[in-house]
Amino acid sequence: MVVAAWIVSGLAAQADPTTAWVEGIEGGDCLRLRDGARVRLQGISLPTPCVRSSDCVARLREFLRERVVGREVVLQRDGTPPADDDADHLALVFESPGRPSINAQLLERGLALFSCRSTVASSRDALLAAARRAQVQRRGLFASTPRGPVESLPFLNGAVLGLHHRDPAQAYDRELDELAELGFRHLTLIFSAFLDDVTAWRIDRHHPRSVRDDRLIATIRTARERHGMTVTLLPIVLLEHAGDDDWRGTIRPDPEERFWLEYDAFLSHYLDVAESTGVEMFSIGSEYGSLEDRTETWLRLIENARGRYTGLLTYSANWDHVHVPKFFDALDAVGMTAYFSLTEEDDPSRDRLVDAWRRVG
Repeated sequence: MVVAAWIVSGLAAQADPTTAWVEGIEGGDCLRLRDGARVRLQGISLPTPCVRSSDCVARLREFLRERVVGREVVLQRDGTPPADDDADHLALVFESPGRPSINAQLLERGLALFSCRSTVASSRDALLAAARRAQVQRRGLFASTPRGPVESLPFLNGAVLGLHHRDPAQAYDRELDELAELGFRHLTLIFSAFLDDVTAWRIDRHHPRSVRDDRLIATIRTARERHGMTVTLLPIVLLEHAGDDDWRGTIRPDPEERFWLEYDAFLSHYLDVAESTGVEMFSIGSEYGSLEDRTETWLRLIENARGRYTGLLTYSANWDHVHVPKFFDALDAVGMTAYFSLTEEDDPSRDRLVDAWRRVG
């Protein structure tokens, strides 16, 4: 079985701590050392620029300038970044032995988001715990989330609305008004990105049928603020060119590890949208039947998702595949897409529909 090495296996033997002189910062999370090496901070992820304040990276860089630039630090190298990253190492950075790492300090202040790419990270649990403290105490990037922590949702009297237009003039206010008038109090927004075919690994979220970020954000805010709805986001991946038996349940990306890198970035983008707009629940996937047995990979994706999003997480398995995923225990709700015909009647009674659902159950 091909797996995403960056997620499920050690990328390098953990090295002994070393000292190094920090010359400067590149980007927001990469240190340039005196010997020319570049070290990326382990467990640190930058927020999506389109949905976060423009000064968040500046605040992170200012913290690093005050603490480590022009100084000697202790490095605990934990792994090698993926091939598409031009840094030399992932590392924990310490001002001095015995103090919390700079990485943990950034996360606890909410100046960065948790995302860990290597299982050899010696302080992964500590880093995630630091990120959780920022979430609970609503610090930094989590201070502006327009809702409190979500532990559970009641029975969801909800509907699904598909967002399948890139045209900025395409709004969904009329549909939202209609759903609210019908009495729905929960809204699932489903929208798509695209793979070229079943073997592709690059995910295109700027496709002509992929909703723009500004339209997605406006729709979420209208649902929550005008109609008082709770919201679930359900991003999915579709195929641009599909054979007769191809669909997202049969994808076999090559190389698969590149796909998982893309998919983690894809989820991270929309998780940041969800957090910044107060979305209550997020689905990390839907009906990826051919990939649902990559349990360790999904568990790491879930861990990374919890490092940047404080709502509930679910996954939607196809109705005939709901017993395959072994990662549901790490989520907050079991999801299933149920394509069952309950009746042939045009105007069935409630009792008839309930009876039909009981037979399905």
